[in-house]
Amino acid sequence: MNTLPVERIERSLGPNLRVVEVKGDRMAPTLRSGADHLIVRPTHEYEGEALYALATPFGTIEIFRVQPAAPGMLALLSDNEIYSRRELTKADFDEEVVGIVLYQLHRLRSDITPTLMKCA
Repeated sequence: MNTLPVERIERSLGPNLRVVEVKGDRMAPTLRSGADHLIVRPTHEYEGEALYALATPFGTIEIFRVQPAAPGMLALLSDNEIYSRRELTKADFDEEVVGIVLYQLHRLRSDITPTLMKCA
């Protein structure tokens, strides 16, 4: 398998977008660990319902589906039902968020044309 270098893809996207590899099963079956990559735009605040990349205390990135909850709170949801819903204040969310997911890339390989899927 001939994998495209992430740096090459990022250069073609421009200076404000990053490619993040999906790791773990938190968003399975929607996102597949090791098979999918995400195009992420940096942000440091909630911009509305979407998929977001959040920094963990362990130096990793986790992807969550984020939506409003109780007043002043945001719900962090995983598509994999084994994970519980988590709620954060908007201020705490704004401290943890590092990006908003714009697109999902399937099969990041040079011998297969990647499929772009807009994330809602």
